[in-house]
Amino acid sequence: MVKTIQSQEITLRYLVDNFGLQLVRDEQFFREWQDDLPEISDWEKELLNQVQEGYFNLLQNPPFLEDIVRMAIVDPILFIGKFFLYPYHIRSENPINLELADKEVIIRGRIDALVMKEQLWMMVIESKRAEFSIEAGLAQLLTYLIASSYPEHPNYGLIVTEEIRSQASYFKGIKSG
Repeated sequence: MVKTIQSQEITLRYLVDNFGLQLVRDEQFFREWQDDLPEISDWEKELLNQVQEGYFNLLQNPPFLEDIVRMAIVDPILFIGKFFLYPYHIRSENPINLELADKEVIIRGRIDALVMKEQLWMMVIESKRAEFSIEAGLAQLLTYLIASSYPEHPNYGLIVTEEIRSQASYFKGIKSG
């Protein structure tokens, strides 16, 4: 009998055990976000400062729910980064089904925001309510990345929560297999 698991119920341990994920701490593993970064204009810096000020304003008026995080933080950042323009397009609440045939398990979920270039997934975004830490959405985000139609291409993920205010934590690289 096939068992269905919701993506938000997946743990990092489950992904390690069933998909062979491993944390890679090699400084050279993930150079794409460290080297040769494009300069941002003064106008883009000002817009990003406004997003940050809007974020701090929201913190003063809880509850800080997922939809508000997306509208106030994620959407403006996607606009500033030109991800609404060709050759990119964005999908919201994109459903995924990840099947583990040999274990008769299907993982189901909905990606909060998906940035695509043609059919290639460029970035998966998971928004979490303010009381959740970044780690609370990590396994869910990684599940979505594993479900990509093109696993041979790099995919990037972003988790947005209140925790970004005080913590700039990220995984330098997650390697499958």
